[in-house]
Amino acid sequence: MKTNSNQIKIGDKYGNLTCISDCFLVEGRLKAKFKCDCGTDKEIEVRHVLYMRTKTCGAKCPKSWRATHGLSSTRLYRIYGAMIKRCLNPLHKHYPDYGGRGITVCEEWKNDFRSFYDWAINSGYSDDLQIDREDNDGNYEPNNCRFVTCTVNQRNKRNNVFLEGKTRTEWLEFYGLPKTMTEKKRFISRLRKGWPLKFCVDNYYNIFCRNKRPNI
Repeated sequence: MKTNSNQIKIGDKYGNLTCISDCFLVEGRLKAKFKCDCGTDKEIEVRHVLYMRTKTCGAKCPKSWRATHGLSSTRLYRIYGAMIKRCLNPLHKHYPDYGGRGITVCEEWKNDFRSFYDWAINSGYSDDLQIDREDNDGNYEPNNCRFVTCTVNQRNKRNNVFLEGKTRTEWLEFYGLPKTMTEKKRFISRLRKGWPLKFCVDNYYNIFCRNKRPNI
């Protein structure tokens, strides 16, 4: 996605950098002036800031600001980075569904991965779980986030369609069908096209399980 001057404005903060000027072009590259928390002003290419590749002014900052936590290769750090980008980076492909809707990351986590890490570990994180917001219109913050299985996370999506009180996937599980990905895609596709639930179930059992049709 191409960077444009509307994607960052004066006062926006990324890491230790705060934007203090409008954007301008230098040899075809979009830049802006930022003030680092150490007090240094510096011109930095906007895309590096938006992608969180640059978080300080560089060598003039205290070494402790550039110290690593040793967790950048973990899955939890990737979850954290994705969360930050889709909420704060207008260049991210999912920004319209998160930051574009006003969803953000709480101050406690925004610039402090260690704080997020400690919360995650104390909240039952494991590598087979995903982060989920209980309120889909709420922010990423301790009292609105949890770690759940992929199935639970999918059911909590705001674009889910409910049929007679259940999602499509829940109906699949309720009737114990289908058994293969091809069958599942066919069943879901027909529901999306507006086929009645009873007709879809009957059709599935007529084709794949003639002797085990449920009563609905």
